Amino acid sequence: MNKHAAQIKQLQRSGKALLDFQLTGRLPTLIEARSPLIDYLSGLSNIELSSLKNVRIGPGVGYGTVRSFPDGHHLLRYLRPSKFMPYTWPAESWRLKSFCRKVTRQMLVDCQTEDHPLRQVQK
Repeated sequence: MNKHAAQIKQLQRSGKALLDFQLTGRLPTLIEARSPLIDYLSGLSNIELSSLKNVRIGPGVGYGTVRSFPDGHHLLRYLRPSKFMPYTWPAESWRLKSFCRKVTRQMLVDCQTEDHPLRQVQK
């Protein structure tokens, strides 16, 4: 969905946004869900996302909390519920805004526990 379509959808869902549009003529402001980790995960195929099991995120990949997810699809859905958002969402509030390094597979592996399958492959 492109940004304009997401703005129209927000007008349909929110009475306040519709009222603001009628009074001022401005479409609602939307936030694009972006981070180095989102960019990395978005570049993976569905098979690669499915192969990421028991994924943990933390400060090493740009998030100020340690959370676990059953697979890469759940992680990506938590990080980016949709491409454009009308307000902040939980993952955005935990994102370290100063983190701007490109995320690699090794960085993701380093966030995992010692007995994680991804780490065992590297040994």
